[in-house]
Amino acid sequence: CLLSLDVMLRCTMGVESNCQHEDSDYTKGVLEITQLIMARALTARRWLPDWVYFNFTSEGKSMNSTCQMCHTFTTGIIEERRKIHEERLAGDGDDDETDDDRILEAHRQISKGQVDFLDILLTVKDADGTG
Repeated sequence: CLLSLDVMLRCTMGVESNCQHEDSDYTKGVLEITQLIMARALTARRWLPDWVYFNFTSEGKSMNSTCQMCHTFTTGIIEERRKIHEERLAGDGDDDETDDDRILEAHRQISKGQVDFLDILLTVKDADGTG
């Protein structure tokens, strides 16, 4: 489980979590959420409506707070990466350099030659050039 989480964090967000060897709040949170989901699925609690489970049971309240902590962690990574991309794409105003060149250079500088899924999502544009 920890190896999978480590690989997923590296490939999707470029985060070196090293969660197989070091504990973190995020790792503990993911493991707790996994246990809570399995506990609910394998007991009579699965028949409770979501609004009852999440508002009136200790497990549901724990899942809410743990999910919030995990969302805060991932949102922080996304915002940090978005800021880095915006700074890199702003560049120095060199007119000879196209947006595509700046995007490629930003990828190289951010991830040392590897492009993570988050980098792709932050720089993708549609046919109209909006992204």
